[in-house]
Amino acid sequence: MRRRHGALRELLTADRTVHAVKVAVAAALAWLLVVPWGGVADEYPYYAPLGAVASITGTFSGSLRTTLSNVGAIALGAVPAVLALLLPGPEVAALAVVVLVGAWLAGSDRLGPSTSWIPISGLFILVIGHDDPWTFAGAYLGLVALGALVGLLVDTMWPALPLAGAQRSLDRLRGMLVDQLVDLADGLEADPLPSAADWAERGWPVQRHSHEMQRVLEQVREARQVNWRASRWQETAGRQDRHARALEQLAFLTEDVYRLLARTEQSDLAHDQVALGPGLRPVAARALRATARLLADLTDDAASPDGWRTARDAVEELATEVRRIRSGSDAEFFAAGSLVTALRRTLDSVRPVPPEDAAAGA
Repeated sequence: MRRRHGALRELLTADRTVHAVKVAVAAALAWLLVVPWGGVADEYPYYAPLGAVASITGTFSGSLRTTLSNVGAIALGAVPAVLALLLPGPEVAALAVVVLVGAWLAGSDRLGPSTSWIPISGLFILVIGHDDPWTFAGAYLGLVALGALVGLLVDTMWPALPLAGAQRSLDRLRGMLVDQLVDLADGLEADPLPSAADWAERGWPVQRHSHEMQRVLEQVREARQVNWRASRWQETAGRQDRHARALEQLAFLTEDVYRLLARTEQSDLAHDQVALGPGLRPVAARALRATARLLADLTDDAASPDGWRTARDAVEELATEVRRIRSGSDAEFFAAGSLVTALRRTLDSVRPVPPEDAAAGA
């Protein structure tokens, strides 16, 4: 029962649930505001909640940009529609002209994210406001703008701060990095070695999830603007930023390790062409697993001192073996050296902060 209540509480406090409630409240308020007015507001009251629904994006800055873009798009669509209705000619010609002009204007990247509203606005005015285009265009534009203002007010009073979603994105990327390193270690321990196709199946979409994490964190940064709740969660947001920077570097390094091993440790290659060979693969696999365990236990942007030392010892064991084997062979070990370098850089990016440094920065 406790688990069920926890799941229900998580659902009710999820970012998308809060966003949906905000949109519903804004739409209802916009409707209640315009219905008593009478006149054109009584004829087209649904345009006010439409403006409220279309304006709320999740952050005040984003909602303001969307509102200005929506209102501007409606105004741009209204101009050719009103002119087309004032000129003589068949209705189908007016429709074609309005859609042509609207679609051409919507193709510009300078008009914001709501350019698809331009031809739609023109069609609404052309079809619904045929008898009195000026009145309908004014009502359409005014009511949508009024609803958008209500949406902005709701956004200001109940600002979003999607920290939970950002944390899930951080945890998802960290888990993927761990899985990628474990898969690489498994590949090195396989007998026979994976083929090029097998390595491709072991690759995780690390960079794609890294970009997704950055997109979510950018939403959090934007949400902290014009947000009276932001100061209460400043420490959490700052910690997430630091964690994201560490994970972004780790994603790059892990992807580099994957490409290196997938290219140089294949069963398709001749024995003397592989980068590590049977002598280095076991110790390289241990270094990869130790690094994976370190990332799995990562707290925010830094590792625990004990876990970091364990991973460092595994990586240094690999470096020692590379030097030992290289000293007794004429073969090149550039790829093996690159693996050591990448793993060292991975450890450096999550090196624990010494207590004295932490105290000095406090």
